[in-house]
Amino acid sequence: MAGAHAPNGSRNWFGSHIRSLRVSKKLALREMADRTGFSVSSLSKMENGHLAVTFDKMVMIADALDVELSHLLSRADAAPNGRRSVTRKGKGEVYRTGQYDYEMLCTDLAKKRIIPLVTKIGLRDLEEFGPLVRHDGEEFVYVLEGHIELHTEFYEPVTLNPGDGAYFDSSMGHAMTCRGGNGRVLWISTRPGRDGRGPPRHGEFDASQEAAAPPRIASAQRRVRGRRKLHETSAT
Repeated sequence: MAGAHAPNGSRNWFGSHIRSLRVSKKLALREMADRTGFSVSSLSKMENGHLAVTFDKMVMIADALDVELSHLLSRADAAPNGRRSVTRKGKGEVYRTGQYDYEMLCTDLAKKRIIPLVTKIGLRDLEEFGPLVRHDGEEFVYVLEGHIELHTEFYEPVTLNPGDGAYFDSSMGHAMTCRGGNGRVLWISTRPGRDGRGPPRHGEFDASQEAAAPPRIASAQRRVRGRRKLHETSAT
């Protein structure tokens, strides 16, 4: 599964969605690059469907655009309370990366507080997977098929069999592999803000997150925060 890409339809839709949100926010590619720490070239490839976007990068893009992750992954505009969504078997929005194959569920609803996914896990070990992934939020996985190895930063790897579940903090480095190379899990992800009602906004500063970020990303975050403070000072 390493090196896999999203089907053209889903990959092109997702890239176009990123571009339309960026344009609606009146952000140039260079400013978007500064906010995310990604290169302009990489962002352009993402927007044109030529580069798959892993989940942790989706989180960073959502923060840079100041939107909830569920909105970034949804085809719909916000709707009033009392909503309902049904995804029939095999009818979710499929997006493939080099690490997992995601089937995104209930994408017709925007601003969900949880992100439900059915995820295929094909990599057999961490050497194939690469560095552990980390981002803000909490996650729950429930094994549907296969024998899943859950790797986390502060714990020994644990084997999860069909019917087993695990809950963990997303900020802790994590990855899942499958010994047989053909696993499937129900994956629920949420990104609570400090008040527990939604993801942290782009303007919010969390020193612990910056300290844990890769040097280039942390540097980009500091540059954006500095420009924002300068703008606020000038405005007053």
